[in-house]
Amino acid sequence: MSCEGRFIKLDGGELEVTRVFAPVAKRNRAWATLAQHLDKARLARIAGTEPLSALPALADDIVAGRIRGRVVIDIAG
Repeated sequence: MSCEGRFIKLDGGELEVTRVFAPVAKRNRAWATLAQHLDKARLARIAGTEPLSALPALADDIVAGRIRGRVVIDIAG
């Protein structure tokens, strides 16, 4: 899976998911297809959630290149 522009490539197919350019019905179908076919274990390896209190340390790690993938900041935690 890779992102190029406003498309997500998934096993050779493309799903348009950009909210600005795709109608709601098409976005919903794209996200449903992605949820059905996405390797959840792989996603868990490239994404994580951290509390807002961890942001200063995370910022240092990001700048130093020690963070790979995506981090969602939980503003309630």
